[in-house]
Amino acid sequence: MESYQRKRNQQLQAMQTRMSEFILEVANKLPPDYIIDSYSEGGSVKIRLPQSNSNPNIEKISVSATKIMEWNDLTTKVLETALVGKNGLIYIEELGYEDVCLHDDNEAVLAEIIRLTQII
Repeated sequence: MESYQRKRNQQLQAMQTRMSEFILEVANKLPPDYIIDSYSEGGSVKIRLPQSNSNPNIEKISVSATKIMEWNDLTTKVLETALVGKNGLIYIEELGYEDVCLHDDNEAVLAEIIRLTQII
């Protein structure tokens, strides 16, 4: 049981570190009015969209480092994005979100956020 808890703590620390790296690299490159709204100790951030977006059901984009835990790989740089509304995750197939989307690195996530700014 102790080794499980130690492993889990290592994964949580790796997720927090990964998200800190993401914030440091991407925060100042976000489109205007896209603001990092909340940070979860569980390894995710939510980016608040401007109220003027054309799909008012989508309020935020969640960026998460959960693949570190799911894949049991403390070094993975893969991040996932999800669309978030008032009641949780939103799946919109036309936007490519029939599920969460995986991205190889910070730049790929930033490119995805910019893509979304152009269509929502």
